[in-house]
Amino acid sequence: MKWWKVNPIPEDDRFYKIIEGFVLECPSSVKKTKKQGKGIKSRADYEPVSRRQSSFRSRGISHNLLTTLLCQLRKNLQKKSTYVCLDTSDDVLLEFNRLMKANTLKDDFFEFMLFKKRNDMCEIEAIYYAIRNSFAHGSFEVIERNNKRIYLLESSKNNEIMARMRLNETTLMKYIQLSKLNVNEIKCYGKYKK
Repeated sequence: MKWWKVNPIPEDDRFYKIIEGFVLECPSSVKKTKKQGKGIKSRADYEPVSRRQSSFRSRGISHNLLTTLLCQLRKNLQKKSTYVCLDTSDDVLLEFNRLMKANTLKDDFFEFMLFKKRNDMCEIEAIYYAIRNSFAHGSFEVIERNNKRIYLLESSKNNEIMARMRLNETTLMKYIQLSKLNVNEIKCYGKYKK
């Protein structure tokens, strides 16, 4: 069951910046394990989703720095209990239906994020990757009310829904801003903007 509708794609700078930030410059990397040989441990390498040198890891951002960014990314959604990171075996549709029953959606700009953990990337990379896939595969809808936009996003793999999100354009722009921070900016962000 498709949750979003095919409607006209905005033709403006705001939309282009979102495509650029999530598709062309996706900060996620996929973990690839390389076998070393008999008796030698396998080594994990990270392959960037985008070839534009924009991944977190190619810019030296990992571990605690990714955790700092994740805290900033999810804090508004966690306050409203609309940030849900599911286990790989969980069903996104079941959780989506539960969330919809709990909220009346009277607010045109009600936001939520439902997504499955991934074994090949950390939580924040999984979020950016799900958003990227929604746009890259055309699985999104843009709704405009009073000159504001809300985006319905869905990411799936082999007919299994991996993520559903409903995010304001301002939230998406904030996520792009977070993805572009360098190591020192993230360290400062973690110390002073909690």
